[in-house]
Amino acid sequence: GIIHSATKESTWDYDPELFLNFADTHLNTRFPERAKNFEKALNNSLKWNPKLIIITGDLVDNKPTELGYPKQSTDDYKMYRSVI
Repeated sequence: GIIHSATKESTWDYDPELFLNFADTHLNTRFPERAKNFEKALNNSLKWNPKLIIITGDLVDNKPTELGYPKQSTDDYKMYRSVI
């Protein structure tokens, strides 16, 4: 296909491989809309047929005042697992 960039147009006989990175989603039960937004972003990104989706950074929030670092809320983890 044809790839358009800011500097030039290239014609390749193959499509480039696409890698996506999502970072610091901070999913938690206090803000359930984050999980809905993250799920929507993941689903929308599938239309680009990425070779790999990388999720880095803080996937869920630790709640140091409630659990003590580095423990994690079980409910927050369940929310994360339900999205992916």
